[in-house]
Amino acid sequence: MILVIQKSQAHSHQNPRNLKHKSRRKQLQLISISQGAFVPFSLCIVSVLRFWTTFTCIAQATSIAEMAGTEEEFGEFYLRYYVGHKGKFGHEFLEFEFRPDGKLRYANNSNYKNDTMIRKEVFLTPAVLRECRRIIAESEIMKEDDNNWPEPDRVGRQELEIVMGNEHISFTTSKIGSLVDVQSSKDPEGLRIFYYLVQDLKCFVFSLISLHFKIKPI
Repeated sequence: MILVIQKSQAHSHQNPRNLKHKSRRKQLQLISISQGAFVPFSLCIVSVLRFWTTFTCIAQATSIAEMAGTEEEFGEFYLRYYVGHKGKFGHEFLEFEFRPDGKLRYANNSNYKNDTMIRKEVFLTPAVLRECRRIIAESEIMKEDDNNWPEPDRVGRQELEIVMGNEHISFTTSKIGSLVDVQSSKDPEGLRIFYYLVQDLKCFVFSLISLHFKIKPI
């Protein structure tokens, strides 16, 4: 026991200068560790900020380019379709219109059983208008003309007007009951394109109106 006490006492009576040097070395070690951990973290923050700035600039430039490309590709857009006749129940017709400002106007007038006229208006998103343009472009209706199509008669008339970019067309023909009427015309190929495009446009418009309003536009 005496030896242990002596050793502990001897250990406790160290040179104060040595203790000061040891404490200084420990402080330096702690500082170097903290600096070594802090420098890479700060570099990471700077890298992330630079990446985010670059990504934001690229995204903005891409968005502007897409908008410019869309305007250049499509330009102005307008469409109006009308089908109707005058008979026993007066003037009955269906008409819809896509306007350049994105508004869709819809009207359906039938006096059968004292029905009243249905009028609806709704604004469409650019994506919906692009889809409408796509339907028209893929139909290739802009290449056709109505010189050899049936003239409007007492059965009724159809009118289709389209402005897309620098092109402007306007068609007028009689009501088409079925594909038999198309085949018997002087221009079955052109009239078939018109017939199927009108069917697609009607389905498109009826879907949009049904999504926004609780009516059955038939």
